[in-house]
Amino acid sequence: IKAHGKKVAAALVEAVNHIDDITGALSKLSDLHAQKLRVDPVNFKFLGHCFLVVVAIHHPAALTPEVHASLDKFMCAVGAVLTAKYR
Repeated sequence: IKAHGKKVAAALVEAVNHIDDITGALSKLSDLHAQKLRVDPVNFKFLGHCFLVVVAIHHPAALTPEVHASLDKFMCAVGAVLTAKYR
């Protein structure tokens, strides 16, 4: 689980580094999850929610309403990219 967590974190960093082209940055990962791994798309929504909960627990002062909204929007964008190849 720890190794997969590192991969997830690296993918999120990649998405942040390419915030203007998240689709391009995560295209291969989207293909992998949709075609080979066949991950249930709802799991990406759960991941975003879990990420927000962890930030809220460990950094409550940093999670202002504006930061919360921004993180939620970002995680939704990542989830949308990762589920786009399922269609």
